[in-house]
Amino acid sequence: FFKKNDTKLEIQEMLIKNQIDTPKIITDYKEKGIKIPIFCKENSHAGMVFQAYTKSTIEEFFEKFDTTKFYLEEVINGEEVKYYYVNQRIYAKDNLEISDKIRQVCKKVANLLRLEVFSIDFIKSKEGYKVIDVNPAAGFYMLDSAREDLINEIERMWKR
Repeated sequence: FFKKNDTKLEIQEMLIKNQIDTPKIITDYKEKGIKIPIFCKENSHAGMVFQAYTKSTIEEFFEKFDTTKFYLEEVINGEEVKYYYVNQRIYAKDNLEISDKIRQVCKKVANLLRLEVFSIDFIKSKEGYKVIDVNPAAGFYMLDSAREDLINEIERMWKR
């Protein structure tokens, strides 16, 4: 994964191509009918993200910045939830439910991107779950069980 250095947009496009539910992606900020508010996301994995509330904000932003380094993503109203994946195990903060749908999506993402460790962010709305981000360099923030499992996996690899 890291050798290919796929951008966030390329990852989202791979997910869409493989029937993984994501918010709508817009790559041409001049496209008619863009629904406001909208997220503007930088293509790099640790890049800038902001929510634009007017079409003029988007136009002014892209007059100053390279349009190829950013893309737009529809805003989905709902709760943002994060899961961690470590070698076919899934972890959730705050005792979140890990449904069969979450398990299926995580497994599909792992196979598609050939990742054994990642975090994945969803928006949970009344329509279901949509993947808004896959983080191949997960920090395991406030989830000791997943972090400990990762450490154990690394220790097992070193002992081989």
